[in-house]
Amino acid sequence: MSILLDVQHLKKYFPVRKGLFSRIGGFVKAVDDVSFSVGRGETLGLVGESGCGKTTIGRCILRLIEPSSGSIFFSGKDLMSLSNPDLRHTRRDIQIIFQDPYASLNPRMTIGAIIEEGLVIHGVGRRAERKARVADLMRQVGLQESASRRFPHEFSGGQRQRIGIARALALNPKLVVCDEPVSALDVSVQAQVINLLHELQDEFGLTYLFIAHDLSVVRHFSDRVAVMYLGKIMELAPASKLYSAPLHPYTRALLSAVPVPVPNRKTKRILLEGDVPTPLDPPAGCRFHTRCPVGKNELICRESEPEFREYGQGHFCACHFSVIS
Repeated sequence: MSILLDVQHLKKYFPVRKGLFSRIGGFVKAVDDVSFSVGRGETLGLVGESGCGKTTIGRCILRLIEPSSGSIFFSGKDLMSLSNPDLRHTRRDIQIIFQDPYASLNPRMTIGAIIEEGLVIHGVGRRAERKARVADLMRQVGLQESASRRFPHEFSGGQRQRIGIARALALNPKLVVCDEPVSALDVSVQAQVINLLHELQDEFGLTYLFIAHDLSVVRHFSDRVAVMYLGKIMELAPASKLYSAPLHPYTRALLSAVPVPVPNRKTKRILLEGDVPTPLDPPAGCRFHTRCPVGKNELICRESEPEFREYGQGHFCACHFSVIS
């Protein structure tokens, strides 16, 4: 499988300004030295608690926010070194589906205009061709063509997310960043949207970076899964491997919290003590050691940051005790 997206040592620090003169008093380390790659036609799930840096990674890839350092290669091109015209042209191949189907659509624009907007900006086709393209996209995502003259407030949450998907597909992208696209939807609607994304991937050969915090959704949608904690990737593995044999204590704790759809079946819940540390001043050594049931009292975990290394068959983990724990 050829690599479509390659992210190396990505960092994004947000300055915290204090005092009368707004001097920089520190940095929020939202993303801190993250590396991963996504193959063509693959779905990589990116999971973790709220505030761990998942969405920041997705926005850095599109350069909606500028990374502090690192490299992002897309189809062999370094996105960090592109000029504004080249970046604008490359953005045709990288699109995003936003988390909130209510806030991500302009309430003053009709649905047809929202889906067509990208085509207009990039000068794709004539007016009649663009209208035909919009009608075709609406049919593909399960909306009636006659709805193109309606406004976002006239649609349900699931329908709005379908509109967002149609907008993302308008320019025939190669990579789609799905930023928690089903977290704001009802469970029944979530299944419909997930199935739609599956069908579109098969039809158009799309590559997904699927950002979510619901491990049960990610399990059935992703080829590989990366688990984040406090700005770093703790574990990365094929989905089947990660769910059947997780190596990192944090991954095991997350999986123990996933409800099991089997009546009367008891599962052992791993409870994590304490709160998530602030990314303004993350712990030394392993960032998870303050809540880790294995390494909380281990000197090596408090002082030395574990190496993110492979344990076979594409299974990576950053833990001093990943083999014996």
